[in-house]
Formats: sequence, C-alpha cells, structure tokens
Amino acid sequence: MPNLFLANAAAAIRVSNRQKLLRPSTLRLRTRPFDVVIDDLSNEGCRISSPLALAAGDAVSLGLPGVGTCTARIIWSDGKAAGCQFDRPLLAGQIEKIRLAHTVVAASFGGGQHVDREGETMSLPSKFRRSVLIVGLSLLSWGVFGFLVWAVKTLAASL
Repeated sequence: MPNLFLANAAAAIRVSNRQKLLRPSTLRLRTRPFDVVIDDLSNEGCRISSPLALAAGDAVSLGLPGVGTCTARIIWSDGKAAGCQFDRPLLAGQIEKIRLAHTVVAASFGGGQHVDREGETMSLPSKFRRSVLIVGLSLLSWGVFGFLVWAVKTLAASL
C-alpha cells in the first residue's frame, strides 16, 4: 500500500529545487539492475518512475548519465514512483552535465520493454527474432561472397 503521508511529508520538507528530466536510467537494488526513468532531479535527490515496488529506507544505486553511479535511499514510494535522497549531494555542475549527457548504453533488464529518452515505452525484439536476423544476414553475405567468387572464375575462364 502506498505511503502517501511520507510522499507529502517529503515534498513539504524538500530544500532543493527540482528540474524536470525524464531520462532512462538503471537502478540497482541489492545488486540487481532495473530499468527506471528519472522524472526530476535536484542536487539532493530525484523522483523516479519504476514498475518495481520500492520501500522507504531501501538502499539503492542509480546510474546518472555523464556522472556515473550515485548511492541513495528511498524516502517515499507510492508504488509507481519513488523519491530518492542521494547519500552525497550532487556538485553544482553535475546536474547540467546529467541533463546534457547521452545514455551510452541502452539496456533492458526485464519485461522486454525499454523506455526511450522521452519516457515512452517501446518493445524490444525477442532473442529468437534477433537470432533469425543474424543468421539470415550471415547466410546472405556468404551467398554474395560465393556469387562474386563464381563470377570472377567464370570471367577468368572466358578470357
């Protein structure tokens, strides 16, 4: 059950201004990675959207584009979103660095879903479909190579 009292209390005592971000990120809870979206960010913490049920007090680490991994505690959670307080506040230029950085590696750690930069969910191809594509392209390239060898031999024999 969501703890809305803690959510409202956390919002009431917030000391830093939040900047809207909507960036995909990776949250690690007990070393296991999960896809999340950083909704907004301040030097003291952030709000994330996640299908994962987080609980107040959970220790997590969060990947921040352009900065690296940051450790934090979950302050509140309503089941779909959670507030994180960083163990060490971000430095002055780091928020701008995070806003401008590009996600280097996009990965999906579950559910066959990926969240793009605008926060839209999109499906990823299955492993089977990717395997079929790789095998098909490999066979096609060998076919083209074989045709070129045959064409060169035929042309050389006719001269």
